Amino acid sequence: MAQRVLRILMIVLSAVASVCATAAPSAWDLYRRHDFFALHAALLSNRDGDTRTGFLRAADAFASGRYQDASLALRNLLSRRDADRALEADAREFLMLSERARFRYSAAFDAIEPLLREGSIGSTAQQSSIRNRAALLTTIKDVLPETSYPGKERPLVLTPDGTMDVQVNDLPLRLLFDTGANFSILSRSAARNAGLETRRTDYRINGATGTGIRSDVTSGSIKFGDGTVVSNVIFLVLPDTALHLPDGRALPGAIGFPVISALGAIRHLRRDRIVLGGTAGVGSSRTGFVLSGSDPLLQIEYRGQRLACRLDTGAIETVFYEPFLHAFPYAAADAHRARDRIAGISGVSAVDDYRLTAVRIALAGRIVELRNVRALARSIDPDGGGIFCNIGRDVLDQLGQYTLNFADMTFSLP
Repeated sequence: MAQRVLRILMIVLSAVASVCATAAPSAWDLYRRHDFFALHAALLSNRDGDTRTGFLRAADAFASGRYQDASLALRNLLSRRDADRALEADAREFLMLSERARFRYSAAFDAIEPLLREGSIGSTAQQSSIRNRAALLTTIKDVLPETSYPGKERPLVLTPDGTMDVQVNDLPLRLLFDTGANFSILSRSAARNAGLETRRTDYRINGATGTGIRSDVTSGSIKFGDGTVVSNVIFLVLPDTALHLPDGRALPGAIGFPVISALGAIRHLRRDRIVLGGTAGVGSSRTGFVLSGSDPLLQIEYRGQRLACRLDTGAIETVFYEPFLHAFPYAAADAHRARDRIAGISGVSAVDDYRLTAVRIALAGRIVELRNVRALARSIDPDGGGIFCNIGRDVLDQLGQYTLNFADMTFSLP
């Protein structure tokens, strides 16, 4: 009887959530929720020429990977006499992100430097984030832009744990291939053995425990097995104890999104072979990426609705976030509660979650079924309200062959 009542309650809550969702949110609400898929669609029919709409178009350009267009639009916006003062912190932060994505670190620092002087623009959390980013940019202002040199387009081995053999400044290392890492990472011993000069910085990375960990920084080159070379790569340098694989083995570092996004089309022939560069070809089905900061997002389909999720090739398992349970409370009706541990670079944190028996999703039109999948009961990301899950390798392995192409911002299947 109690179980039946619970199911009825879940259905009622779902219906209420559905009714509440029918009120179309404004473009500004979509931006605040980081729902850049819906924002792009909303702006297509918006002809307004006011400064706020101009800012949203610039944010959409950045999310679409058009960094130069975003930079130009934001500079024009900030130079206008009628510029909205309330938008300045957001505009300067997006300008910083656009310049950083183009590897123009000095210009990125200059974008937010006025905010450091004034100190009262933006929310307290935003001010803290900007100061943290400035700490890193100050240290790397003189580093030349990252540059890629293509190799021979031959298959490379990707191990079952998501790592691959590369050379960092001629030092052989096995690094995690991780779209979920905003920067490439090295352990202190790996940076030292590669002969890299480490610079001290006060930049902090927030992790699973929420306390964060301070990193140093260096720059160097990565050479892949096919001859592809990426030079002037920014590496965050972390204590050796902060980097390890789920089974406890030491991890010397990770190849992060700034490098991965510069490699052109990345074709996964099967779960243990990838080819870098070249053209992606035309897949039978595809979906688009958008960027939220340095996080690549794509859309999955669940029960007829499209949901934005992070693509995280460094994660073994897919995890659903609290907004998923809020939108689909009945999904947890047959689930059991658990208290699991989330491991990150800042330590281990215990979180309450549900274990969902089975979840069927579609990615680029292909059905994937996940069993005993985790859904977090509470938010661990206050800025990720429009992000419903973190797609891991368990989904990608079921797809078999696929292509990531951050040059044209597409994920495609053959």
